[in-house]
Amino acid sequence: MDLSDDAEYLRVKVTATSGAGSTVAYSVATAQVAIPAPTSSSLPEVTGSVEPGSTVTASRGTWSFATDFAYAWQSSADGST
Repeated sequence: MDLSDDAEYLRVKVTATSGAGSTVAYSVATAQVAIPAPTSSSLPEVTGSVEPGSTVTASRGTWSFATDFAYAWQSSADGST
């Protein structure tokens, strides 16, 4: 199972084969898959020199259940807003 299975139902198909032919059987479907919202286990980080003309870079941190990331730089007078 992977993140693309969100809101899907899963089942398995088994094909049994012998010299006389083959037969297919299916399992009962599972409950609907519910992938949780992303959670962060380590925060993003800003690295580099914070001097005019210098370059800073960002890491996204570590996430569970995330498939895409967007970045937005922010600045504040007190570092917390």
